[in-house]
Amino acid sequence: MEILYTKRLDNLGIVMGTLKEFGIIDLIDQKIGKDDQQNVSTGEAVAAMVMNGLGFVSRPLSLTPQFFVTSFFLRKPARIMALLMIMTLSLLMYSVTQRHLRKQLIEKNETLPNQIDAPIKNPTMRWIFQLMEGIDVIYVRIKDVIYKKIMGITELRQKIISFFFEPVQKIYETAEMG
Repeated sequence: MEILYTKRLDNLGIVMGTLKEFGIIDLIDQKIGKDDQQNVSTGEAVAAMVMNGLGFVSRPLSLTPQFFVTSFFLRKPARIMALLMIMTLSLLMYSVTQRHLRKQLIEKNETLPNQIDAPIKNPTMRWIFQLMEGIDVIYVRIKDVIYKKIMGITELRQKIISFFFEPVQKIYETAEMG
């Protein structure tokens, strides 16, 4: 067995699965169109930017210098508008995902632990993102066949994943507990 590479998954499966559930990627591709010469569609590029934008939400506030964009990048009004659109879409996905999770917790009469391990029905996505830290995707080769394994799924993380949309669950479904 040869380990080819490892990538962090953490909360990104929740974000990407939610984008897929609402058809955001396909909608953008339909409106803008696909260019066969591009390796990545516009919808996929926007999804990556949203995932990166939401990555800032789960970072400690001590990393605030990373939030600033250089004035060089924002010299053109079109870039300012693009940045605002991505951040607005990021906040929309954050809000929709948080609302969905809280609704699921109430409907199923379930709770999740807060920062002091007390059961709550209204966690923030920032807290959920922190709980999801430590999930990795490992690609291994065994006899010329490449396999994908998701590591770091605990019972709590599996419980969290179960409250989300089917596309989210599919992203994490090749997981092994532990």
